[in-house]
Amino acid sequence: MLKYNVTLLSTLLIIFYSLSINAQTEIGGTPFSFTKEFQNQFVKESLVAKTLQKPDVEKALKEDQYLKVYRDGLNIPTNLNLNNSGKWIELPNGDRIWRLKITSPDAKFLTCTMTDFYLPDESLLYIYNEDKSKVKGGYSSFNNKTSGNFIFSPIEGNTIILEYYEPVQVNKLGKFNIDKVIYGYKVAEENNNKNAVCAYENVNCESKVTYERHGVVMIRIPVPGGTGLCSGSMINNTNEDKTPYVLSAAHCFCPNIVGTINLDNIIFDFNYAESCSGTPLTSYSITGCQQIVSDDSVDATLLELSQQIPTNKLMQYNGWDRSSTIPPNSHGVHHPVGMYKKVSVENDPSTIYTGPNFCGGSTVTDGHFINDLDYGAITGGSSGSPLFNTAHRIIAVQSGTTDPAYTPLTPNPVCGGVFYG
Repeated sequence: MLKYNVTLLSTLLIIFYSLSINAQTEIGGTPFSFTKEFQNQFVKESLVAKTLQKPDVEKALKEDQYLKVYRDGLNIPTNLNLNNSGKWIELPNGDRIWRLKITSPDAKFLTCTMTDFYLPDESLLYIYNEDKSKVKGGYSSFNNKTSGNFIFSPIEGNTIILEYYEPVQVNKLGKFNIDKVIYGYKVAEENNNKNAVCAYENVNCESKVTYERHGVVMIRIPVPGGTGLCSGSMINNTNEDKTPYVLSAAHCFCPNIVGTINLDNIIFDFNYAESCSGTPLTSYSITGCQQIVSDDSVDATLLELSQQIPTNKLMQYNGWDRSSTIPPNSHGVHHPVGMYKKVSVENDPSTIYTGPNFCGGSTVTDGHFINDLDYGAITGGSSGSPLFNTAHRIIAVQSGTTDPAYTPLTPNPVCGGVFYG
């Protein structure tokens, strides 16, 4: 018993020392149920499972053809909390662990939104899949918001397990209510066929792209009935003070397109990419933001993240160029349908174009560029991604396509008629 308590205390001290240095949204570590000490003492303790009914995917796919933002997740309303669900286990030293298994048939991924979220100091929340190969967390008191909202990046598969650790000195102070489980009904399928007419191109295999790729982010946004995907970029300001600004497309946030958005429940996934050889890189996420300004006439919006980028993360606050100069060539970096980071290249000058206003307002004459891409497709989820000039500065954000065959229902790769605001 003494060995168990010392191991637990040592783990906590290491985790919270790391947290105080880096102030990360996820502090890492290992859920306590993974330890041999826990498994030896509580081998007979089974998980309490909550099986949720599969949503109507066929109906959702029909709805998708009318959406202007690529949707891949569906909401399942729930009311699950520490008092009415799961199971508590009391450890020998008085600390407690609560666990709940959530499953839904055929889900491609699962995540949750939470309300009334409060974690006291030294408590930890982990979420992981059934075979323990994917772990999110640990989440701590640093993740508390005044709104009480919380969300985490999706975990692949149809099952997740939530594990909450609460030390004896803060007994019964933690709380959260899972008000929605988000059911993934689409999944990105990597297309690395270099012989395809319009293939997706790995950003880390493209010589035209340098440091600017580190600033591009995948954005998961609440949309009608679920969650959708856009892209964006960290952007510098004239003070060069690393204010965590993100530039994206206005139509990803327009109320008449996505409804009223809870900005706390937006997820920004950074470094979601793979090496040129195909090895996935280590990604991380930040949740929540505020909208600073939006101009739907050129389909651009500026967001500010809820926290600074951790200092131990590689990040590029991309520069910008608002001159009227049309570069001899350009390239965009983005996350099509939630794929690893990709690149699209135009080897010729862009053409000036008057694009539509997806948000319903007036548009600006000649307010867009249009590209006939030489290689590297865009599709749903690419919206809001940056277009860079030869100096690697942002000159526009990806807005749409003139391809009449394209719909969010069947977001096939598009290389021609891609326009940027």
